[in-house]
Amino acid sequence: MNALMLAAAFSVLLPINSTLAASTEENCLVLRQHDYKLGEFTVYLGEKHVRVNCMNGKCSVIAAAPDWNVVVFNKDKQYFPVDRAAWHETGLKGITRSIREFYDVKKHPPVKVKFLGHDAIQTSRTLRTKYTDSFDIAFRSKPKRNPNAGGGRKVTYIASSDFKLNKDVAAFVEGFYLTAPHARVLLSTVSESSGDTTSGFNTHAIEQKKFPLSFFKVPSGLKKAYSISAVAAGLDVEGVLMEVVGGDHP
Repeated sequence: MNALMLAAAFSVLLPINSTLAASTEENCLVLRQHDYKLGEFTVYLGEKHVRVNCMNGKCSVIAAAPDWNVVVFNKDKQYFPVDRAAWHETGLKGITRSIREFYDVKKHPPVKVKFLGHDAIQTSRTLRTKYTDSFDIAFRSKPKRNPNAGGGRKVTYIASSDFKLNKDVAAFVEGFYLTAPHARVLLSTVSESSGDTTSGFNTHAIEQKKFPLSFFKVPSGLKKAYSISAVAAGLDVEGVLMEVVGGDHP
């Protein structure tokens, strides 16, 4: 009888202990990517927590349930908060540009492609304006692209919604990449101009991995900065950024 009671007790405790162990980790979709502005960066998408490490590890973005408000912070202990609605609308304002209009299926019929084993949508646009960006000058992980003296270049975008994300995480992703729901995760951009082809954005790997919940905790002792751009640039290049933009920050 004692043996049966012990066995029953063990069978009850086992799932409880397993649940407790699972609650200390978050199973994440992990995307390892490179952008000419954000440098090497990694996106971690869990069910209740998300994180992005960008600017070659100098800057991070974190959001979590239940409010899903965003905090952008850097290694200089600067931070800037963004509420979830504003994040979905503008993301890293002043640093990345929206490509939502490029995925207007009425104006630009999508082409179905495969990217790293995932279903994706490809679209191309010819941009007629010169590419100028003060933040690109202030923070650059690779040499600047040719300035396109002719004024026209073809850019091909590949993005995908072939990932299981809940509505809150999906909204965060659309804000980060500034993409449309049917092409939510940006995977690649390639620019062609005057016979020169340049990769502006690329995805190296897509995988699943578990991380401790502490990985998604915003550090203490942060000081609020005056803009997202200031946080992303960091103190080491903030002076350069101010020279490009002109004037001093508030």
